[in-house]
Amino acid sequence: MLDVVELHASHGRIPALHGISMTLARGETACLIGANGAGKTTTLRTIAGVHPADSGDIFLDGNNINRLPAHRRVREGISLVPEGRGVFAQLTVDENLRLGAYTRDSGIDEDRERVLELLPRIRERLGQQAGTLSGGEQQMLAIGRALLARPRLLLLDEPSMGLAPIVVEKVFEVIADVARSGVTILLVEQNAHLALEIADRAWVMESGRIALAGNAAALREDPRVREAYLGEAADG
Repeated sequence: MLDVVELHASHGRIPALHGISMTLARGETACLIGANGAGKTTTLRTIAGVHPADSGDIFLDGNNINRLPAHRRVREGISLVPEGRGVFAQLTVDENLRLGAYTRDSGIDEDRERVLELLPRIRERLGQQAGTLSGGEQQMLAIGRALLARPRLLLLDEPSMGLAPIVVEKVFEVIADVARSGVTILLVEQNAHLALEIADRAWVMESGRIALAGNAAALREDPRVREAYLGEAADG
């Protein structure tokens, strides 16, 4: 479904991505793990069209989307839930949700109802200003808003950031439910334990490059991953 080929990107004059390549099949959940500054967020933002690529190719279902601006990529089926959630604090929860469907003109109410079934806590707060929600509720709202675009590919950037462990568990339950519904997911997550547990496929990024790639379950057992990202002794 998604093919990234020799993707390069930079921040000003500072290179951030050094020719990364990855392939994600339809219906898979995949994760990017790595240290801060490894290029994970830049990868998601470049796929979504929010950050420009210097060179390389991005294909969605075989179609090259390099030249498409971000809003056109949303229409093609890519939704990004950014780091920090990015809800519109002064708007109500329901207004935030409906903004997710701004590219659409039909089936919105039905999809909104499905999202609210998935996120019952959000249903209880439809008339509330989004800025008054807890961090976990804002994260769920951001996911719900992205789903209202009816994505084929959902990009999630650090969904557990700043959340208490019990809230993180609930957020990842929602992500698992979304995956079971057939949406393809590419996840960036500092919590490597959670990311590798939920994912089918994984890539480890180091300094803007793919250092390791493979089946998530296999990478969980890789001694390099266990020592560097899971906090376990290599021979433990």
